[in-house]
Amino acid sequence: MPRFVTSLMRATAAFALCAVLLAPASLAQDAVLASAAPASSAIAPHVSSDAAFLTAEQQRADLNVLRSALTQLHPGLYRYHTEASLDQAMGDLAGAWSTAETLGAAYLALSQFLATIKCGHTYANFWNQSDELQAELFAPARTLPFAFRLIDERMVVTWSVDEAAGLPVGTEVTAIDGRPVPELIETLTTYVKADGSNDGKRIDNLQVTGFGTFEAFDIYFPLRFPATDGQYTLRVQRPGAADAETVAVEAITRTERGERYSAQHGEAPTTYNDLWQFDLLGDGAAYLQIGTFVTWRLEMDWRAFLRDAFTQLREHEVEHLVIDLRGNEGGDNDVNNMLMMALASQPLHLAPVEQRAQYDVMPEALRPHVTLWNEALLDVRNMVEDTGKGYFRLRGGSEAGRTLRANPDAYAGSVYLLVGASNSSATFALTTALQDAGVATVIGQETGGNKRGINGGQYVNLHLPHAGIEVDIPLIAYFPVGAMPADEGVMPDVMVEQQVSDVIEVHDPERAAAMALIAKARGE
Repeated sequence: MPRFVTSLMRATAAFALCAVLLAPASLAQDAVLASAAPASSAIAPHVSSDAAFLTAEQQRADLNVLRSALTQLHPGLYRYHTEASLDQAMGDLAGAWSTAETLGAAYLALSQFLATIKCGHTYANFWNQSDELQAELFAPARTLPFAFRLIDERMVVTWSVDEAAGLPVGTEVTAIDGRPVPELIETLTTYVKADGSNDGKRIDNLQVTGFGTFEAFDIYFPLRFPATDGQYTLRVQRPGAADAETVAVEAITRTERGERYSAQHGEAPTTYNDLWQFDLLGDGAAYLQIGTFVTWRLEMDWRAFLRDAFTQLREHEVEHLVIDLRGNEGGDNDVNNMLMMALASQPLHLAPVEQRAQYDVMPEALRPHVTLWNEALLDVRNMVEDTGKGYFRLRGGSEAGRTLRANPDAYAGSVYLLVGASNSSATFALTTALQDAGVATVIGQETGGNKRGINGGQYVNLHLPHAGIEVDIPLIAYFPVGAMPADEGVMPDVMVEQQVSDVIEVHDPERAAAMALIAKARGE
C-alpha cells in the first residue's frame, strides 16, 4: 500500500474494502477540513460587499484558476459532467459573476456551479472560509427563528424561539414570503452538495437542527431570500387547527437563535458526546447510537466506549442489536474499522473498487492558490501509476475484491442498522459493506452517497485569489469495477416512510420498525 494511502492518513482496511468506496483515510466530515488546511497569507482579500464585487479582469483570473484546479486535480469531475456540460456550467457561472454586485451573490453563484459536479465533497466549505468572509457573510445572516424537518417537502417545526408567533412543535410552514415551501426547496437544492442524483441527501442537508456552527439552510436561504424589514411572513398550519394562518416572525442570526433556545429551555445544545449512546433494552435486545464519526470533537474515549458496549453484549448474551447511524454523515474511518471487526463473525466478502487520482505532480501554476494539510501531496509520482486513460490509479488501489477475515470475538447476533439520507460518506460506506455482506438488516430511507462511487480521501483547499472564497476539492475518486450501478444511495431492506405525525407525537418509526422485527424473531 503506497504512502498516498497509508502514511498520510492511517489505512482503513474495512472501509477500504467497501463495494463502492475504497477510502484510504479519514473521509472527514466537513468541519475537519478547517483544522487540516492552514490559512494562506498570500490570499488576497475579497472586495467589500458594499461595492461592485470584482473587476472583469479579476473575475476572469479567478474563474481560470477554478477551472484549472478542477480539471487538473478533481478525479471525479467527469463522473456526471461531460466537457460540453462543464463548459456550459462554467459559462453560466461567468455570466452570474459578471452581474454580481456583492460577495454573497458571487458565493451563491459559485455554490450553484459546484453543485453541478454532483460531488458530496466539493463545495465552498463553510468551515474553511476565512474569518473575514465568515464575519461578512455568515455571522450577520438573518434566518428563521425555528428548527425544522423536511418530510415529503413539507417544513415541520421541531422547536421555535419566536414566542410572539407561538409555533408549537409539529406546525407546518407551507409558504415563506408568499413562496410555497416546495418551490423554496427546489431552488435551494441547486446550491447543495450531494453525490449524483441523490436529491434525498440535498433535502436532508437543508433541514435545520440548530446543532453545530453552520447548517446549509442558514447559509443559503438568507443569501437567496433575505428578510424584508427584519422579518419573514409565514403561512402556517398549526397542529389540530382547522384553518391555516399568516404570521410574521423575526429574522434572527443563527447565534441569536441558539442563545434564545438555551435561555428558554435552560439547556445547552447537544454535545458530540451526546450523539453516542448504548442501552441494554432487556429481553435480549440492545441499542447503540453512533450519531457522529467526528471523533476529534468527542471528549470521551470512543474506543473504550465501543469496547465496553460489545463486552456488555457478550456478557448479557444479547441476541438483537440495533445500531443507529441516522444523522451521521461520516468522519473518522477508524470507527468503521472497529465496528466492522466487531461485527465480522464470518468472513466479509467485499466487492472491488478502483481508486483514481487526476495528477501526479501538483501543477506549478496552482501552487500559490492551494493549501494542503500535508506537503507530500504536492508530488505523488511514487504513489500512483499512469493508466493511459487520462487518469492515474493509486498503486494500492487494487481492483480485486477482498475479504475481511472473521473475528472469533465478533458479535454474532442479529444486527439492525438504522439509516437515512444523512449517511453519505463513511457511514454510506459502512452501510454498503454491512448490507452486501448480509451482516445487517438495513432499515430507514435511501442513504446519501452514491453506488456509482464518491470522491474524498485526501483534499486540497483552493483559494480564489481575488474573491477570497475557498473551495474543497477531493483528490481521490472511487469507482466501482464492472457494470455501472444505479445512480442512487443504498436502498434499505426495510423502507420506512416518515410522517408529519411522527414529529408531533415524538414517534421514532425506524426504531419501531427494528423493534417489530425483533419481536417477530422472538415469535411474539
